[in-house]
Amino acid sequence: MEHQRNHGNIIIGLILILIGVAYLVDNYGIFNFNVPNFLFRWETILIIIGLFLLFSNHFKTSGIILIIIGFIGFFPKLWPLILVGIGLYLIFKNKSFVKGKNISSADYFNIENFLHGCIRKITSQNLSGGEVATIFGSCKIDFKNAQLAEGENIIELFAMFGSVVLIVPSDWSVEIRVEPIFGGFRDRRKVEPQLVQDPTKKLVIKGFVLFSGGEIKTA
Repeated sequence: MEHQRNHGNIIIGLILILIGVAYLVDNYGIFNFNVPNFLFRWETILIIIGLFLLFSNHFKTSGIILIIIGFIGFFPKLWPLILVGIGLYLIFKNKSFVKGKNISSADYFNIENFLHGCIRKITSQNLSGGEVATIFGSCKIDFKNAQLAEGENIIELFAMFGSVVLIVPSDWSVEIRVEPIFGGFRDRRKVEPQLVQDPTKKLVIKGFVLFSGGEIKTA
């Protein structure tokens, strides 16, 4: 899985580098590539982000949604399809897009949230990680009654025009590897010197937030 994710990152990275280099040499008159303007329209950016999510082998549903929104942006007469899609989502949301129950004891969880506010309580006593994606919505995940598995346990996170709040015990060892783009993600837990963190167990938060915010807190 990690190999597939890295392979996807390389492909998307190469696409962005090629587009950037083409624009640079065209702007300075080194070569006249006649780079089409559509490459840097917001629709194209959404499609690229959507492809990234698909190639990364995480959040495939979120990737498909972004690609569809970008595609409709190029063909504005199709915009009513967005209303149709939102209507279908509201009808079937309990069966499809918000995955899982409000309380989960699974050792690995998956949450994908669109145009919605979700609250989840994780009670696993051997939590090995999970995946969280929210687009135009907010998500609050409570780990107070959970226990980490041995070793490094990774939560993959993606937020776009939304927010993610993780409620994590103070004695958990947490490492943040989130890349913010016009946003931020912080550990706001209170420092309690008397608490000793277990070095054999670690929670790692990876991913990126775009025009979004997120935080880790104790309550």
